[in-house]
Amino acid sequence: MKDPKHARLMLDMATADLQAIRHMTDPRQFADSIFGFHCQQAVEKLLKAWLSFAGVGFPRTHDLRILFALVEDIDRQGVAFFLDLEDLTDYGVQFRYEAPLDLEALDRSALIGQVDRLHQDVSRLIE
Repeated sequence: MKDPKHARLMLDMATADLQAIRHMTDPRQFADSIFGFHCQQAVEKLLKAWLSFAGVGFPRTHDLRILFALVEDIDRQGVAFFLDLEDLTDYGVQFRYEAPLDLEALDRSALIGQVDRLHQDVSRLIE
């Protein structure tokens, strides 16, 4: 069953994470693990907003791969541009506590752009 109220709540929470990452552009002030975590959180909440609005149930998970697969089932074309954001999954839990030393630095500008575009798409869908 469609749940526009929950979709709106998730969108609002994702907006707060997006606003945070826009101010985390300096890796000397914010480690990639912190920046990546907030990117992951924004994407997770945006996908859950999309699914809630469409009336698609989803498990309690931080795994973006699972959430993207569910969104692909309802809008493969609409979500295709964002699929590489699945790589943020590990920032949701694992890298928050044990970031590997050999991780490639995140492209903050590109990630902010992608999360912002996903936010715009989900916002248009819900509103």
